[in-house]
Amino acid sequence: MNLDTTRPSGSSLGEFLRQERERRSVTIEQVASATKISVRILYSLESDHYAELPAVPFIRGFVTSYCRFVGLDPNETLTRYDDFIRQKAKERPSKETGKAGYAFERKEGEQNRTMLWVVMGGFVIIGGLMMVIFKPALRHSRPSHVERLRNAHGTKGAPAVPTVGDVLPSGAPSASASPSPSASASPSASVKPSPSPTPSKPAPSPSPKPSPKPSPTPSPSAIAEAGAAAALPTNGKPDTINSGADLRMQDVKYKIIFKAIEDVWVRYRVDDKSQMMFPLRKGRILVLKCRNIIRFQVSDPEMVTFNVNGRGTNTVASSETLSQRQQTPTLIFPPEKGNEEPFPGQKPLPKIVPGSSRAAPASETPEQ
Repeated sequence: MNLDTTRPSGSSLGEFLRQERERRSVTIEQVASATKISVRILYSLESDHYAELPAVPFIRGFVTSYCRFVGLDPNETLTRYDDFIRQKAKERPSKETGKAGYAFERKEGEQNRTMLWVVMGGFVIIGGLMMVIFKPALRHSRPSHVERLRNAHGTKGAPAVPTVGDVLPSGAPSASASPSPSASASPSASVKPSPSPTPSKPAPSPSPKPSPKPSPTPSPSAIAEAGAAAALPTNGKPDTINSGADLRMQDVKYKIIFKAIEDVWVRYRVDDKSQMMFPLRKGRILVLKCRNIIRFQVSDPEMVTFNVNGRGTNTVASSETLSQRQQTPTLIFPPEKGNEEPFPGQKPLPKIVPGSSRAAPASETPEQ
């Protein structure tokens, strides 16, 4: 549709649009509903109040939608009033004036960059809060090595696996004060039991529980108790009882966990380490690790359970790999080496454990 050329050339864009709209009996609300332009912006456009309008490209878009709805040619209208739009846009207050309530032009990409920084900052803050809240809970939820052993091999009501520093039963010294491996391996050779120990005053104990009166001369039972306590996992400490606890995980071929049902004598040798022998008390656990071979004897195979590399749990007596060639039945891993003599020249293990409910005569103290 052609524009009315008889209209005075000095008429403004807003006045022109308003007259064309009223000539067609169209309300400003109808224009707003059809073009999705707010009534406030349409009023500002018709009254030439450009301080309330956004940048020039947006104004051209509003004019285009307005003209299409009322039936005007948008290109012809913009061409005719282009200079007018540019001049009115220059009269808008600049951003530096600090006047509030005006829609100012912004540099290209400035608003997008601001929003991006706000979103990124929000993610960083939320991530930091989640680390602070949840990381301690995850760390404390990991079970310790002793708890995993207790859950895997312990039973309800069984005594807990003692750790370094615990007070051992029967007045035995703790693992921190345990004798050297040689002393544990040869209790009869290093210290001879006294047939009639003289009583002495009880030594002060760090535990609030009353402790039994210790003998002035350490007995084989006390030395064996210390060796059994040291048989617990060392958690990276030196291997004081030649159990293979100092091996790296990737070097371990067999890991066997023994648990005593009753007090028994045990004798073992791991790889080329020195032979060890001591009583393993009821409920205690002995962990042996090797690169090549483990040789193990027990005075009563019915009273010790074991599992190999975490698979199954059986008594030593029920094991298919138990060798009967020796005087004392022997458990050897790997089984194909069962024909070897594990402890040449050694006497059989005694059946009675000193310090247990069945006292052993002094003459039955084992010799290696």
